[in-house]
Amino acid sequence: MLVFCSDNGGLPGIEPGTVGGLRGNKGSVYEGGLRVPGIIEWPAHVQPRITKYPACTMDLFPTVADILDLPADVFIQPVDGLSLKPLLTEELATRAKPIPFRFHAQAALVDNQFKMVTANLSGGKFELYDLQADAKESHDLGGDQPERFNQLKEKLLAFNSSVEASFAGQDYPEGRVSPPDPASVPWTETPSYQPYLSSWKDRWEYKSAIDSRGKVKKGGKNKK
Repeated sequence: MLVFCSDNGGLPGIEPGTVGGLRGNKGSVYEGGLRVPGIIEWPAHVQPRITKYPACTMDLFPTVADILDLPADVFIQPVDGLSLKPLLTEELATRAKPIPFRFHAQAALVDNQFKMVTANLSGGKFELYDLQADAKESHDLGGDQPERFNQLKEKLLAFNSSVEASFAGQDYPEGRVSPPDPASVPWTETPSYQPYLSSWKDRWEYKSAIDSRGKVKKGGKNKK
């Protein structure tokens, strides 16, 4: 079984546009910053078709575990995704679990046709959209549907709390992330990219990152 998808969202400033008219671009949690094409290919098991069923990369391990009939103890709880195995052979009407996202202070939660989104978890405005009727997220339904708004906001905040618990190691038997996440390294400093930087330096999508590489203040400290 082969799975193909791209990184979250489309880049701005490209013609024709990369987000299909959706709101936002890569780096935002509006649909233009989240949606990507996805393809699952499994010869002799999956008949070619197009589905609009909402899915995400968090579903991949539960799917493989389900196909291989792995025991429940292969999962560290909580499991955010769900198995897509039923979708491989039949169309599904609704998704049993919402799809959550968090990027810095931004967060979103897609619960079938409805979506809760905020640009700032620490006190920013929360917005509610009907993705089925309003795919471009142009009309905030928060004031029109207060009950649904409160339900989805509660789910999103619960997800955020679970992320914080995971970062603190509370999901793991050792009580900590083991081994800890490695330190972040800018892609421009990664050895495997070094041979290509000179030929990429004038490409618009890489130029700003490459230009800022190696800039130093007096005393030899890197600028931020």
